[in-house]
Amino acid sequence: MGINDSSSQAGPSRCPGATAGGKSRLDGLPDNVLSIIAYHIVVNDHGVGSSPSHLLPFLYTSRSIYSKLSFRANPQLYNNLFRATFDHAALMRRYKWMVKHLASMAGRGRNTYDLFSDSESWAEDYKARWITARRMRAIARAKATMIPGVSSEETFLEDAWVVWFLVTENDGKNARFLHKFCNFSQWARVFHREDAIKASMVPGLPVASVEKSLVSWSSLLAGIDPCEDGTEAEIDEKMFALRPYVFACAEYDIFIAPWVEPRLPLITGDKTDRTIDMRLRPQAVSYRRFGQTWRRTPPPYALYCLLEFFRLVDRHFTQQGRHSHALKYSTSFRSDQSTSGLFSMTQIMPSIYHDREWQRSTVCQDPNTSPGLPPMTFYGELQGFWRCQFLTLDFDIYRQILAQDMRVLYTGEYSEQVAETELRETVIVVREEDVGGSGSVLHAGFRQLRPEDDIEDELRAIEAGYGHRVCVDVNAPDQPGWTKEILVTGRVNTGWGRGIVRGRVRAWDGLVSLSVKISVGRDTATSDHGLGTWLWRGYLETGGYFIGRWRDVVNPLSLQGHEGGFGMIRAGDIFYPPHYPQRMEESSTSRYGASASQSSSSPPQQSSIRLNQPGAWLELGMGSNFGARFSREEMMSPAWPAVGHTAPFDRDRECRRPVATCCIP
Repeated sequence: MGINDSSSQAGPSRCPGATAGGKSRLDGLPDNVLSIIAYHIVVNDHGVGSSPSHLLPFLYTSRSIYSKLSFRANPQLYNNLFRATFDHAALMRRYKWMVKHLASMAGRGRNTYDLFSDSESWAEDYKARWITARRMRAIARAKATMIPGVSSEETFLEDAWVVWFLVTENDGKNARFLHKFCNFSQWARVFHREDAIKASMVPGLPVASVEKSLVSWSSLLAGIDPCEDGTEAEIDEKMFALRPYVFACAEYDIFIAPWVEPRLPLITGDKTDRTIDMRLRPQAVSYRRFGQTWRRTPPPYALYCLLEFFRLVDRHFTQQGRHSHALKYSTSFRSDQSTSGLFSMTQIMPSIYHDREWQRSTVCQDPNTSPGLPPMTFYGELQGFWRCQFLTLDFDIYRQILAQDMRVLYTGEYSEQVAETELRETVIVVREEDVGGSGSVLHAGFRQLRPEDDIEDELRAIEAGYGHRVCVDVNAPDQPGWTKEILVTGRVNTGWGRGIVRGRVRAWDGLVSLSVKISVGRDTATSDHGLGTWLWRGYLETGGYFIGRWRDVVNPLSLQGHEGGFGMIRAGDIFYPPHYPQRMEESSTSRYGASASQSSSSPPQQSSIRLNQPGAWLELGMGSNFGARFSREEMMSPAWPAVGHTAPFDRDRECRRPVATCCIP
């Protein structure tokens, strides 16, 4: 097939492949010239790629051109088109990190797959992304995720992985591709409406699937609001669907590995004193990318639900079942024009913000054997002033939720509390076997404080190394058998009183454990009205969010404790609202006591505070609904539902599907 000179305005002198009959034969051009022509058909003058469908007229010019530019014959062309159409700086940066990280582990880096040496791998992924785009557009048009002959459960999961990588590797081009060629926003809303909302109407607890996690996190990180311009009823419906993941803490895991294990992995190449615990199942799943099969741990869906729930609470102040105990701020810190909530900020982040999450999901797949993150991965990420919101449930309501009372789960009242904390980091050098501290994990590895202890001395001891050497150069290589650990100290202000914070970071996956001791009164060092100690556990997520769950420390590890969700944002990070206080000194701390007394009928008491004598009374006062009193005899009687029912401790079930028992021992 030729191109007529009269129509193409190209004479023989302008076309090396011209025939004697005056017809240009494009298929006579050298292969590299054809590749350049094909490249510029798809890529504009600014170097940005468009749809490969623009190539079709050129490919259909002749059988020879088609064969020379085909996917199998010319993978380099599609490799080049990939780089012009999609962002790839994050790919190269993360690949180099992986090689370096594995190379430091007994030479494992020598076996790392060389992603950039094979054009066919890039061509395969280029093709896969456009197939995903076609399916996403079809789903958006049909307003259904399952389309016979187009989309199935298997292909939808494949597409969800593609979208997650596009979002977390975005530096501009990927966002353009998702919105222009994939109809990403509509695709995500179809999924949320069809799957998340409808699943909440099915009897029993909904399932936290991998595709739910990937689509939800991708939407959140891309700035897509599933309830954008939604009515109050639509926001209520979304919050209704999120409630199981937010309040049924015993049923939905937020941890990549059990929080009760301070040192991971359980098995290392040079140590055989610990055996593989088959109950600790890897959370990694398989997926296809660049023509290869890989494994990765998806981000926990329950953490997304907590963050999204806080965002919806900020927008919807009259929703049923909510009692706010938010602290008041003067207009000097929150102007009349700036009334957005703590979790209201949205923006698309460059790919470098997602690097740590990518690293975590790559090297934290199996708590038994995966190498985990380098010890200083989150160094400097906790230091500063944090604003916090957390949710509390009446203890009786939480007990009914543990018994899987679905009505209470979806309709029970909860309280929203506010706290502020200023944290400091101290890096210590420890032996590998001493990582995690010698104390109970319920106290973040520290000793349990007694009423007569001087908490100021305790904070100073931690900042001095807590019996270990303070590290002066965090970048210095570790000596054999030694490693580094991040300790955390700080002070906290809540509506119930002030307190201190002791904590540490589990290097393997970046799990942050904070032991928070709260006291009533302006001087926590001398106050004798202790409200007990609470354990806060969570992860630093993309954008600076610190999301997790608090737990009481009275109930032993053999019982399911009293838990609730929390979310924090650090001042200065990209999602921290500028009209909020930037430092503890700017916050109206003197008004905390007044705010608490106005919003809560009684302060929170932990369940062991007055259980040391027969007939002693236990007061549960977390929020306006708390205050029910039970004697020890009542709680131990057969009439008290499930109290004292202890199940054998199972580390896997502790964090995944624990026995639904009462949380008072």
